Amino acid sequence: FEKPEEFEDLLYERLLNYVIDTGRALSLGGSPRTAEPKIIPEERRMGWLAYEERNRKLDKILEDGLLSKTLRQYYSADKLKKENLSPYSFSVDGETVECALVTRPEWTGLSIPLAGDKEKCYLGDTPPAQPPMPRSEALNMLAKLHKGKKLWDNTTYRLLGTSFGGGRWNAEFGVNGFFDYMLSDGLLENELTEALLAKDLDVGSVLADSDRLLPRRLRVLPDGRSLLEFRSRTCVGGCVVVFAMARPGPYKDYAILIQRRSDDVADGQNMLSVIPKAFHQPMINNRDEVNLSSSVYREIFEEVFQGEEAERDPERIEHDWYMRESEPMKWLDKNRSVCTLQIVCFGMGLRVGSYECGILCAIRDPAFWTKHGSKARENWEAKKMWTVSSLDTAGLCNLFKSPEWTDEGLFAFAEGMKRLQALAPNKVKLPALNH
Repeated sequence: FEKPEEFEDLLYERLLNYVIDTGRALSLGGSPRTAEPKIIPEERRMGWLAYEERNRKLDKILEDGLLSKTLRQYYSADKLKKENLSPYSFSVDGETVECALVTRPEWTGLSIPLAGDKEKCYLGDTPPAQPPMPRSEALNMLAKLHKGKKLWDNTTYRLLGTSFGGGRWNAEFGVNGFFDYMLSDGLLENELTEALLAKDLDVGSVLADSDRLLPRRLRVLPDGRSLLEFRSRTCVGGCVVVFAMARPGPYKDYAILIQRRSDDVADGQNMLSVIPKAFHQPMINNRDEVNLSSSVYREIFEEVFQGEEAERDPERIEHDWYMRESEPMKWLDKNRSVCTLQIVCFGMGLRVGSYECGILCAIRDPAFWTKHGSKARENWEAKKMWTVSSLDTAGLCNLFKSPEWTDEGLFAFAEGMKRLQALAPNKVKLPALNH
């Protein structure tokens, strides 16, 4: 190595991947150039009983929705109203459903076509973002919270600015490595989880001592204004897609794909969401793939039709090669006149300040279901995938009320289903959703 920092960077990347793969804590003494890293299994470092108790509490955080509950109180109306932001919520069957996600009136009820002249995304110069936490501290936190997750340092689009108007969506993106996000803004959720564990899962105690327990959130994302200061932080996000396939008789409905996220994904582990759901990332060319629709089509191929070859390190020179080689994707490409692909909502997730684009992909011709519906199956990102009928009002009502949704998944599901009902009122029977 010509420079010492080149060796440090290589060592850090290899240790990071090891920590993520194994869930083991890291102990570094002295300089990374001279120190021998000591990798310690987390259960041995903590003690077995403490390790088991920690895992029990992590399960409880998920089951009781404590992250969302804490964030909805942390970002009070006073912190949001100056920016015309408000938490997304609705009532269904007498129950109020709330999300740890904020939006604006002009960001919901949309019907902006994608993959055409109404989608105006472009690549800008990426400004510097918040510095990551110290490397050894970040490695240890990731070891605790990301054991076994499948994470790659792929190039990821970072939102720099966005606007809606005149039936168009305009967005400017920069690019960062995924680990740049994971070790900066991506650690906000980890910080909150550690705070809840430190306070024995007591939300009130965390909020009462939030300045001490949540220093990174206080510095990076304290209020509504900071949520919208895209250029000063690493704001990643992507598409959350309601994938709806028209079915012929005897159904005469739409089959909506629902997933339970696997334990291996970077976020929303073991939670409900629509599918596909993905970060906005390029695979081949940063500029050619900057439109969000590029990620939407690729993720349909990967997550719905098991297109594993497109996932990482592709050896292709065309980013959309699967549109010509995959039979289901080829059908979609040739029959765009019977496919609705629209952005229906936009919001900001409170866990890490991510941007979330709710998308409706409705295939209105039942011929697609007849020919390709049986080819849809889960890949490694979904623990389970199934369909719900757009005419099953009771089943939809139960889904809307489930506490197991990711915030962005429920947001997209509610807004996407309302748009689908407007397009096909005879094929969609939603329970009343009151905002």
